[in-house]
Amino acid sequence: MNAAGTVEIKARRAKPLWCGHPLVYSGAVARVEGVPRAGEMVRVCDYEGKEIGTGVYNPHSDYRVRMLVWRVEGAEDEDVRGVVARRLRAAREMRAGLGLPSERTSVYRLLNSEGDRCSGLTVDCFHAAENVERCVVAVSSSAWWTEQYRAEICGAIEEVVWPEQICWRQSRAALAQDGWKEFREEAGRAPRVMVSEHGLRYVTEPGMGQKTGFYCDQRENRQLVRGLARGRRVLDAYCYTGGFALNAAAGGAASVVGVDSSERALALARENAALNGFEQVRFERGDARAVLARGGEYDMIILDPPKLAATRHEVEKAVRAYRGLCADAARRLGRHGVLVVSSCSAAIGAEELRQALREGGVEAGRQIAVLAETHAGPDHPVLAAFPEGQYLTCLVCVV
Repeated sequence: MNAAGTVEIKARRAKPLWCGHPLVYSGAVARVEGVPRAGEMVRVCDYEGKEIGTGVYNPHSDYRVRMLVWRVEGAEDEDVRGVVARRLRAAREMRAGLGLPSERTSVYRLLNSEGDRCSGLTVDCFHAAENVERCVVAVSSSAWWTEQYRAEICGAIEEVVWPEQICWRQSRAALAQDGWKEFREEAGRAPRVMVSEHGLRYVTEPGMGQKTGFYCDQRENRQLVRGLARGRRVLDAYCYTGGFALNAAAGGAASVVGVDSSERALALARENAALNGFEQVRFERGDARAVLARGGEYDMIILDPPKLAATRHEVEKAVRAYRGLCADAARRLGRHGVLVVSSCSAAIGAEELRQALREGGVEAGRQIAVLAETHAGPDHPVLAAFPEGQYLTCLVCVV
């Protein structure tokens, strides 16, 4: 892999990179040799001149270099397509060891960005549960390598995965933060694909709606809800296409109400409920806070809102929003009711959610105890050297 320059790391700032941290922050750079342009490969060396590896340079971002290859791998001669193909093969082998895909679960994350040493690139697989097309959704969130090397990445996916179709999706907020301005609407969206998860069937629209079109990361948490739902009256306050709601029904819930602001998502949710034969589930369009405010009593409430804090600067505001949601939910839960609260932002982790639960409980005059703390499924690995890659936190509580 030809390098256009060398980035030297400051003294006492190289250890995380030697341990496998995938990002070189601008504040860790001592100097840059050569005149590399955005998107070009650079060698990364410590302050003694020892080469750590090779990455993609971006002078427009605080993520000055995204590491792509570490020298200890001994793969300096690979091109971008070769590196991505090797990462995909390793990721596929690891998922196979987890039993993914399987007859009961055909949708999963194949490549989890930094967790699979491809910072800025995620790939979800939508295998067909029945005789329909399958596809993969690749999400690009790093301007100066995933966008610039899109053809090479798609070539590697075709080589390793052999999908019917690749749906390329731009994470616009992340790309804009990286200085990218060339956004475009993609033509030829993937067809509807029927997938399975823990035996339930879902009609999905890969690449549409939120994220990749299906929240693979909540798979184990949905199954946990299934195990707690028997006989309960359940409210899924941000239901999207019905994942938690359907699992509550599968677990024997007495009744399930799913609420979302997207009519398109609700249409899929209704279709998925009918597909699985769940008659005790109904869906309605609305605002979660308004639904909670209008009254009613439940035995289980699931709060899985969209990302409320993209950065640390938004944490205080997000905690206030969670506190209000938790207080509203606590008022609507009967004695020993179950409250499930999720955050899909690394900035809002278990500590921040517990604060919201404490303060929300006081506001509602209820005591809230945490039964379990969970995260994304095992197909979303987190590097030990990059703990901030743990973006999903879910707390299961009793009120």
